[in-house]
Amino acid sequence: LVLLGALGALGYLAWTLFGTPRHEVPDLVGRDEAAARAEAERFDWVVDVQRERSDEEPDVGQIIRTSPAAGDDLAEGEPFLVIISEGPELRVLPEVTGLTLAEAETALAERQLAALPPREINDEEVPPGVVVSWSVPSDQALAAGAEVLPGTEIRLVLSIGPAPRAVPDLVGLTVADARNATGDLQLELVVEPGEFSDEVPKGQLISQRPRPGREVERGAAITVVPSKGVDAVPVPSLEGTNLRQARRRLEEAGLRVGAVLGQTTGDFVSASVNGERVESGDQIRRGTPIDLIFL
Repeated sequence: LVLLGALGALGYLAWTLFGTPRHEVPDLVGRDEAAARAEAERFDWVVDVQRERSDEEPDVGQIIRTSPAAGDDLAEGEPFLVIISEGPELRVLPEVTGLTLAEAETALAERQLAALPPREINDEEVPPGVVVSWSVPSDQALAAGAEVLPGTEIRLVLSIGPAPRAVPDLVGLTVADARNATGDLQLELVVEPGEFSDEVPKGQLISQRPRPGREVERGAAITVVPSKGVDAVPVPSLEGTNLRQARRRLEEAGLRVGAVLGQTTGDFVSASVNGERVESGDQIRRGTPIDLIFL
């Protein structure tokens, strides 16, 4: 037993005097390659450098980790692996077309991408508030699926709905022509009951609202009033009447007595308007004074 103890002591002494020294690995995370090489040189470690991307150590050139890790022992002459950052991990560009602005900004923020203030455009198909398209200002060729650095700026193009329409001038058109004009602009034509007009021919539009040139939304209603033409009534038959009877017939027809010549108690002879003879059944503007001759 004494001999075995002596041999063990000699062995430990030999290992201590002639064994490979070991040293504790220092904490190098966040430091640069030069620091790692300096430590390795002190302990005669063989440095092996590898590079990768890391969000934990996003600064290029900083040490992400070592193998063995800090606190472990490593014998002199042994390999010492140092992992150095090439920068943050790349982000895959998401497809945000068709998303609402809030959804698109959330998708970009989750990937640490920067949404620039959106550019707004009119779009006939895409609802208001929805992304029509997007791009990377620093590289217009990039599309969804490409990899970019965090913080990359993304320009969103946002729909504000259909472009406003300038109301066309419809006065003087027929209802059919007005309907074609408004239909081309995707506006609704509302036709109100016609009105009589001395100036606008029957079938043409007298008025409209809103006024021409005003901007309205797609689908807005344009109200028009067509002309019924002159408010004309037929001249009634005055044959065999006296003045009193003729007056009654004219007023019932919507006309009135103008100048009267001859015997007011006599029989009707003729009627005229502005010197032009009129006959029973002729169409005359309502309210026109009819000059009469009696004998």
